[in-house]
Amino acid sequence: MPVSELPQAELMAAFKLRPLDLAANEVGRATVRQCWRLVLASWGFLVVTPILGGFTCLMLWQAWHYRALGSLVWSVVGLGSTALMSIFAGRILRDAVQGRVESATGVVSFRYYKTEATGSIGSVEFGTTRELAHALQPGRAYRVFYFPRSRRMVAAEPA
Repeated sequence: MPVSELPQAELMAAFKLRPLDLAANEVGRATVRQCWRLVLASWGFLVVTPILGGFTCLMLWQAWHYRALGSLVWSVVGLGSTALMSIFAGRILRDAVQGRVESATGVVSFRYYKTEATGSIGSVEFGTTRELAHALQPGRAYRVFYFPRSRRMVAAEPA
């Protein structure tokens, strides 16, 4: 394999990409496989949101029925949390259903957290796992593909 193709092969292995995935990304589309991967990576978030909503409804019922101030306070906290989580879950699901990706090209800089990383190219930010962030070589320019609403990185190729 020529040296110029080596970084691309390593990236495709790290992202578990097939040539079809990258070809679809280059024209602004995500494959069904990539969309499912987004949903599966966010499964905990998507499951917890309706459960939290159910507990919030229960707390609202208790606040109304027993006129309990504590239940009312926790209901308001629960409503705010459920609303915020619903917005994020909606972004994930819309990205998965629409299957559209956007791209940014340039040198990627990362901020690392426990299991996640936030990457940026200029003013464009996107999230990924630490493992995938480490697959990109520091100081090298890449074309990064990401879902537009959830801002999750789906693929990268050397620029």
